[in-house]
Amino acid sequence: MCDARDKGLYGTDDIIILAAFGAGFTWASAAIRW
Repeated sequence: MCDARDKGLYGTDDIIILAAFGAGFTWASAAIRW
């Protein structure tokens, strides 16, 4: 996230979607307004 911010890939009021998948049916997601 820090590297992407430093490169200017996202800025103020952008919405960032995070997704993670694990073993079996384990999963999680989050939406963050930066």
